[in-house]
Amino acid sequence: MDDRQHTTGFLAFCVAETTGNPILEEIRSRSAEAALAVFRVAKNSLVHAIDNDAMASSAEQSAGILVTFANEIGTPVTITFIEDTVFVCGQLLRASRKIYEATLELGKLLFRAGVSEVSFDAGLTKENLLEFAATFAAALRDPNRRKSLIEARVPNITIRRVERALTQRGDENDPVAEQILRLYAVALMVMRQYFDAVAHGVNALPSRVKRLSQKLVTLVGTGNPAVLGMTAMAHAHRDDAGRAVQSAILAVVLARQLTTDRLQLAALAMAALMAEGGRVRVAGPEGRDRLIALADADEMTVPPATAAVTIGTGGVNVTNALRTVAAFEANYLERQELLAPLYGGKSPLPQAQILVLVRRLLEFLAPRDATIRPLGPVDALAALATDSTVERSLVRILVRAVGIVPAGTVVEFETGEWAVVVGPSANPQVLHLPRVRLVTDGQGRAINPPREIDLGASAEARTLPRIKNVLDPQYTRFNLTQAFVAT
Repeated sequence: MDDRQHTTGFLAFCVAETTGNPILEEIRSRSAEAALAVFRVAKNSLVHAIDNDAMASSAEQSAGILVTFANEIGTPVTITFIEDTVFVCGQLLRASRKIYEATLELGKLLFRAGVSEVSFDAGLTKENLLEFAATFAAALRDPNRRKSLIEARVPNITIRRVERALTQRGDENDPVAEQILRLYAVALMVMRQYFDAVAHGVNALPSRVKRLSQKLVTLVGTGNPAVLGMTAMAHAHRDDAGRAVQSAILAVVLARQLTTDRLQLAALAMAALMAEGGRVRVAGPEGRDRLIALADADEMTVPPATAAVTIGTGGVNVTNALRTVAAFEANYLERQELLAPLYGGKSPLPQAQILVLVRRLLEFLAPRDATIRPLGPVDALAALATDSTVERSLVRILVRAVGIVPAGTVVEFETGEWAVVVGPSANPQVLHLPRVRLVTDGQGRAINPPREIDLGASAEARTLPRIKNVLDPQYTRFNLTQAFVAT
């Protein structure tokens, strides 16, 4: 399996659809137990013979924990190690310091055998874990067998190397779509770590957050439709980090219609990434990623908290002052019904108006309050067009940037094929004819891999019938996120 597939696999698990989503809450509450279960088996294999009673008992107990967990969440239990960070099913491991250190030790041991991710299916047995443990111990004890673990084929256990695609800068000569996919996966991880720190009152801006904004500007500048394709994951990645990354992408896509100045675009991207900081700080550790409305009294404190977090993490300088004001104004404007008019009615920065617009679009696509029904991309864009809280001229510019039928829209052709829109046509004269990725044929069978067609520019597109329906993504016959990350 190549690095791109590893990245798409990580993204498939790196999902936070709702909270209180019971599945996500289950992952968070049980992830420490699952990680410790794997650690015990691996550690015991380095101390005991595989046929030892203690080893068998440990494997049986751990298998029970992992199988129960997998059945409860409906997916394999996947543990991913990236630098000094541990993810369980795509979510940051939340555990006591002792358990976290033990899990990091497991990650270092696996790394010595070339492994960065292990995944356990619901069909896991004690025998499967013992086979895994034997191979793990052999790989660590004998340098000549170091590759045996990464090459092992153990039933109900998947062993992967993923660290290159997610932790290295990658080859700048890689296809742009792969660079975009890799950046999106990294951005989710970096922002989740950052917001965890903010929730605990830490004012320290990782240099990786700054690099994200610069890299986003570079990749958006390529004009590759895969950039807009990432915005179609708004509903899948609905947590604070997902919202920050999505808004940064959309803000830069829109702003490039107005300027190509890289410094201004990077500053806007940083403001978008930082704009969730105040809400995260107000919600605190107990409120991390909880997609519910805050009390009005708490909402009123979010704008000043945003300013405090932004200026505190970036320091007092001209560049940070600009993004602090933009992030503050955007949050204030979003809560203006609870507060007095901003500056007594004076105009906000253009950057703040852009942030308000793209964040409002995301609120239609993936509401913060999980009790509110999300809109499909076409309906969300239509709702935005009639929203009096956003700047009308910016809505027109956004439509020009994303197309009349935006990325993430699921369409049905007259002959039954289903497709997902990945971006506007390369032909600016036919924005109603988007670039699509065909995912099922007329009989509902999956097209693997999905086939991309530009309906406004491709000669091949002329052989297709007209679009018949725009479908609600919630009722599609395929996983929308996987449709975008599939190779």
